[in-house]
Amino acid sequence: MIENSKKGADGGVDLRLRKDRRVIIVQCKHYKVRKVGAPVVRDLLGTLTAEKADSGIVVSSGLFTKSAKQFADANNIELIDGPTLAASFAVGDQTDVNPSVVLCPKCGADMKRRQAKQGHNKGSYFFGCTHYPKCRGTIDTQSIL
Repeated sequence: MIENSKKGADGGVDLRLRKDRRVIIVQCKHYKVRKVGAPVVRDLLGTLTAEKADSGIVVSSGLFTKSAKQFADANNIELIDGPTLAASFAVGDQTDVNPSVVLCPKCGADMKRRQAKQGHNKGSYFFGCTHYPKCRGTIDTQSIL
């Protein structure tokens, strides 16, 4: 892994990952707004072409728009959004996960830790959107530990 430590414009490269002969370019975005659009993903595609890289990853503290996801899927670019990123850092049991850093995969709102009251998951914990019932986004706590 080679981190870009240059000051100023990075040319769309924050990290270069190398394994065997494969090169993966990583672009990281921290957005106060919660949606990252297709232009960011298109820019990375241009960087991949210029760098002759095998694939790319855009990592964001927010979420991605539908058009960004569609463009990424069509162009061998992986997207890692805020909830996925936060989940990758979660450690310990379910009670240690801070729901204030878990964002709804559907609308981007904060999630709240809840316990299933019925069905085959009765008694298990999950994260539910704070905008419920308007938004029914959920994340299984097991998937983020």
